[in-house]
Amino acid sequence: MKMLDSIALFSFCLLLVQATESRHGIRTEMKTRFGSRRVYDDFDLRSNVLGMSQQRLLVQSLQLNKQQESATLLEAHTFFNLTKEALALQDFRRGLDMNSQARLWDWNVQRLYPCRWTGIECDQQNLYVIKLSLSVMQLSGFISPRLSELKYLSTLDLSFNNLSGSIPPELGQCSELIHLHLGGNFLSGTLPASLRLLQSLESLICSYNLLTGGIPKELGYLHNLKNLVLSNNSLEGSIPAALGNCSSLVNLMLSNNTLSGNIPHELGALQNLQQLWLDGNSFSGSGIPSSFSNCTSLALLALNSSKLAGFIPSELGYLKQLQMLFLDSNSLQEFIPASLSNCTSLTALSLSQNTLTGNIPPEFGNLQRLQFLELFSNDLTGTIPSSLSNCSEILELQLHKNYLSGNVPPEFSSLKHLQVLNLYRNNFSGSIPPTLRNCSYLKLLSVGMNQLTGEIPSELGFLVNLEILELYQNLLTGTIPASIANCSKLFGISFAWNQLTGSVPPQLGSLPRLKIILLSNNSLSGTIPTSLTNLSRLTDLELAMNELIGEIPDEIGSKGLLQYLFLFNNHLTGSIPASLANCSNLVDLELYGNQLAGPLPEVLGSLQNLQYLYLAANRLTGTIPQWIGNLSGIITFDISNNHFYGRIPPVFGEFQQVQFLLLNDNRLVGGIPPELANCTSLGELYLRTNSLDGSIPSPFGKLHNLVDFDVSHAMLTGSIPDSLGNCTRLQYLSLSYNQFTGSIPPAVAGLPNMLTINLSHNQLTGPIPPTVGKMTLVQTIDLSSNNLSGNIPGSLSKCAGLIVLDLSNNKIAGNIPESLDNLQSLQNLDLSHNLLGGFIPDAIEKLAFLQRLDLSENKLSGPIPSTFANLSHLSYLNLSYNQLISQIPIGGIFVNISAMSFLGNSDLCGPIVQRHCEGSMSSKLSLWKVVAIAASVGIFATVASIAIIWLSRQSKPTDGEDLGTFMVLSNRLVKLTAEDILLATKGFSESNIIGAGGISTVYRAELEDGRIVAVKKLNITNQISAQRNFAVECETLGQVRHRNLVRILGFCSNVDMEVLILEYMPNGSLEKYLHHREGESLGWEVLYRIICGVAEAMTYLHHECLNPVIHCDLKPSNILLDLNFEPHVSDFGIARMLNSDIPIVSLSRIIGSIGYIAPEYAFSPIPTEKGDVYSYGILLLEILTGRRPTDDLFTNELTLYGWVLSSTKEKNIHKILNTTLVLDDKTETEAISVVKVALLCSREPPEGRPSMREVREMFYQIKDSRKIDEPGSYKTIEDLIFGHLE
Repeated sequence: MKMLDSIALFSFCLLLVQATESRHGIRTEMKTRFGSRRVYDDFDLRSNVLGMSQQRLLVQSLQLNKQQESATLLEAHTFFNLTKEALALQDFRRGLDMNSQARLWDWNVQRLYPCRWTGIECDQQNLYVIKLSLSVMQLSGFISPRLSELKYLSTLDLSFNNLSGSIPPELGQCSELIHLHLGGNFLSGTLPASLRLLQSLESLICSYNLLTGGIPKELGYLHNLKNLVLSNNSLEGSIPAALGNCSSLVNLMLSNNTLSGNIPHELGALQNLQQLWLDGNSFSGSGIPSSFSNCTSLALLALNSSKLAGFIPSELGYLKQLQMLFLDSNSLQEFIPASLSNCTSLTALSLSQNTLTGNIPPEFGNLQRLQFLELFSNDLTGTIPSSLSNCSEILELQLHKNYLSGNVPPEFSSLKHLQVLNLYRNNFSGSIPPTLRNCSYLKLLSVGMNQLTGEIPSELGFLVNLEILELYQNLLTGTIPASIANCSKLFGISFAWNQLTGSVPPQLGSLPRLKIILLSNNSLSGTIPTSLTNLSRLTDLELAMNELIGEIPDEIGSKGLLQYLFLFNNHLTGSIPASLANCSNLVDLELYGNQLAGPLPEVLGSLQNLQYLYLAANRLTGTIPQWIGNLSGIITFDISNNHFYGRIPPVFGEFQQVQFLLLNDNRLVGGIPPELANCTSLGELYLRTNSLDGSIPSPFGKLHNLVDFDVSHAMLTGSIPDSLGNCTRLQYLSLSYNQFTGSIPPAVAGLPNMLTINLSHNQLTGPIPPTVGKMTLVQTIDLSSNNLSGNIPGSLSKCAGLIVLDLSNNKIAGNIPESLDNLQSLQNLDLSHNLLGGFIPDAIEKLAFLQRLDLSENKLSGPIPSTFANLSHLSYLNLSYNQLISQIPIGGIFVNISAMSFLGNSDLCGPIVQRHCEGSMSSKLSLWKVVAIAASVGIFATVASIAIIWLSRQSKPTDGEDLGTFMVLSNRLVKLTAEDILLATKGFSESNIIGAGGISTVYRAELEDGRIVAVKKLNITNQISAQRNFAVECETLGQVRHRNLVRILGFCSNVDMEVLILEYMPNGSLEKYLHHREGESLGWEVLYRIICGVAEAMTYLHHECLNPVIHCDLKPSNILLDLNFEPHVSDFGIARMLNSDIPIVSLSRIIGSIGYIAPEYAFSPIPTEKGDVYSYGILLLEILTGRRPTDDLFTNELTLYGWVLSSTKEKNIHKILNTTLVLDDKTETEAISVVKVALLCSREPPEGRPSMREVREMFYQIKDSRKIDEPGSYKTIEDLIFGHLE
């Protein structure tokens, strides 16, 4: 510091000697020498404060000898250079904000020499600035282009600040620059091409900025460049091939930009390259250059998340120095090259989230240094090579979300350092190896969603470092080992969806870190251990769908951290614990389906974060308390099917976020609070089956998000408010069984998204509004049992998706409109008990899927159209009590129609009514024809005009009609597009096919979020009418929900495809277990559960769903099995989706498969419930005997049914049972009972078969008491078979 001060002092003295005595002279001399206003103004400032001591020093300096004067001139030259650089640096400082300038406080004009300034380093000999380093100083502002005046600068480091603006192109003039570090700022604009002039540059780092544009190809001239780091910007375009000329490059990092095009193969010339980061770009369609194999120094190659396609080059195996290879999250295909095993230096290999196929190369066992192996989310098959156990250094092995099979290798016990073993969602079988106990460092063990069997090894308790244990969705049996409690570091266990029995181990309560317990959907019994209340960190407790009994422990919420408590569908009793008041973070409380009693505890009102409250189907009682208004964040509030009484509190109106409010099936009284209209997010409101009074509040029209509204059986009065017509999202409206009066509001009758409207059993009057034609999606219209009048509006013909139309028991007059023939999906038409007149229109013949037709109790006249005989699906016809004449048609459906259908029509004749057709009948018929012809001539022109206008409008879709959209039928599935489906099925690739039939092909599909679904692509003619029929049928079947039915999650319908989105069943069909599994069979308990589950599903379809469904094709291949081998019936109702123009010869596609078709279908192909019962009986016989109904053993003389029946009568029934069944005395008795039920179901006369509801009851009694006390005269199995099958 003293030396720098001396130089400054001598410089000032010299200037004073050479200048005049006046200050003006000094200023003039300074300007002449330095040419800078800033410098001489600075000197003028200093001269103002010159003291006497400085003047004395000036006098002394005049006495210097000539040698000293020469030295001073040299020092003045140095001063000149330093001052010039200082001015450039000062300009940079002025470009910063005030706070940043304050951080550079020592950069001021009082110290003209910058070598001691913050962040400055100078050359020791010439005192030039050679280094400017201001990283991590929170500087804000821009980079001054005057930094280019630092001619000797070798390092410029401004990284990790808040600098903005562009990179000055003038920096290219700093010819001595070696290191340019500008990363971690907010710099924008393009990368200057002028940087090519920096021929000495070795390191260019501009990562983590906002740079745009392309990478300048001129950078290829920087032959000394070793580090080029441009990652985490918004650079675009392709990578310049010229970068291959940067022969000194060691690190090339271009990650996380938007680079595209092909990766240049010229990069393979970079033989000194050690790290290549190109991840996070968009090299779509581009493959990995095989030339990379020439980069023999490469230690790290990162190409992940770059939209790469093609295959992995086998040449990468030449990279002997490669330590880390990241190719994950691309679209790479084909096999994993075994040559990668030659990269013996590899420590990390990630090929996950591609579409790689084939096996895991056994040669990977040669990778002795491997620590991380990630192959998850591919399409890999085969077994896990046991050779992987040779990778003794491995820490993480992630193979989940593939199709790997076989056993979990017990050899993994040799992986002493293993910390993560992730194998979930594969097809592994066998048991969990107890030898895993040797992997003492294991932290995560996940083998969920496989087909593992056996018990949970108690040896897992030796894994003292285990933190997460996931065994969910397997076939595990036995009890939960108490030794799990030895894993003291556990914070999450998931054993849900298995077949575990026994009790919940109380020892789990000793795990101090345990946060998550997921044990739902097993067969656990006993009580909930009170020890679980000791878990101070517990946030998620799920014990639902078990057989638990007793009360919920009082202190279950004492620790206060619970967020999710699922105890539904058990047998719990007692009351809701008051300790839940401590759980201020509780989000989801689901206790439905138990036997809980008592009132709602007031403590629940303190749960401010509660969003989901499910208390349905219990025995709760009392009034609904006022404090529920405190639950301001509630989304679902369900207390249905309890014993609550009293009024609905208006405080519900404070639920601003509620979407589902279910108060139905209680004993509530009083009016509906108008305050509910404030719940503007409400989507479902169920108040049915209560004892309410008053009317529907008019303000309900503000519920614009309402989808389902059910107040049936609620004793309401008054009129239907017009304002409900503002609820334009309504799909389901049921106001039935009330005492509503007045007319139907036109706006309500014309809601565009309506699927079901039920206003039946009220006292409504007036005509049916013509606005019903606006309900183009409606499937069910039930206006029966009112006092409606007027005519049937012709606009009903626009409801093309209508399935059920019930206008019975009203006072509707006029003719039946001919235009009803447009209702091609109609299955149930009931116009009975009205005042309709005129002819029965021939147009009804066009309703090809009509199953029930009731026109009784009207004033219809004329003959019965002979074309009715062609209604092949019609199973019920009632034309009684009209004024019909002439002969009843013969043949077709009339073969099975009784005289009861024609009572009260005295002028009808024919064999059915046993009345001879005489000449007088012919005369009457001729008269009717004359009248009909005359009337036709009179109205033909009018009808023709209307028809032309109508057809012209129907020839094109109406505004807003979208035939190419995806409809979501499950709130757990996100919306998809046709493009999403193509992506999920890999363009309907043959490799994804998991089943095919005459009318459809089924594909396995993986959605973007990882969920697996089945996509059924139907072979349906792509016409607009077919698309409408398909959409309507999908929406109907989408509402058919039962635990033993394959759920339809959604559908997509457009000109290119008609597909259903279904639940995926990983265990495939029952067919393959009965006939295609060598050496593997299902035990009796599993088979019996399948038998009962199918009976439950069929009972639901026939008797318990809103619109009964006939399956038509029940057989083993349509029984799908989930992970727990729980059966799910598929393809129900698919036949109804076929086009209406299918010829009669194709009806076998609708009514079943050979061997399972009911005998009566040979005479009348009209599907009936009894036809399904027959198919079910044959299915049972096939399960029990192991023989198909089409087996070579059976001919025309001998059938599967006859063979089993003969053995039964000869008391040799046990001989026909499948030899693979392992039965003891108890289970053999059950199996024989099931055989007898099967014979009853498959009897030839349909009237001799039981209903599916009766069959279900038989199975209940087989399990309970070994006999059948079915409805009717049957007493025991013996009575049932031998008394009634003779």
